[in-house]
Amino acid sequence: MAEQEPLRIRLNTWFRLPPLGKLTFSELMRAGVTYDSKNGFMITERANLSAIKGILERALRRNVYYAFNCIICGRESDCSTCSFKYTCPVEEAGGRCICDKCYAEKSILDYFSAQRSIISGN
Repeated sequence: MAEQEPLRIRLNTWFRLPPLGKLTFSELMRAGVTYDSKNGFMITERANLSAIKGILERALRRNVYYAFNCIICGRESDCSTCSFKYTCPVEEAGGRCICDKCYAEKSILDYFSAQRSIISGN
C-alpha cells in the first residue's frame, strides 16, 4: 500500500474531512474544532492543536500538518517547510508562527510586537 499524502490543514479556514464516525467527531469538537454542515470544519485559535492532530492522524491514518499566515508579514507558510518543524511546538504556539523569510530578515522584537497586537486586539 502506497503512503498517503499528508493532510494539510489551514488554520482559521473551513475544510472538509471524510466521514469520521461519532466518536472521532465528538473528540474533535471537544478539542475545539468548529463544525458547520454547509462549510465543514474549522480549527480556530483556541483549539487544542496537539489533540486535533493526534485525533486526525489516528482516524485518517495519515500525517497531518498545519498551514498558517506569518504573524509578521501575513504570507502563507506551513509546518512541512518550516526550518523549525522538528523543534517547534506549533501546537503550543497556536499557529502564531513566523515564516522563514521574516525569521531571516526581521528581529525578535517584530515578532513580539505582532504577538502584542493580537493579544490586545489591534
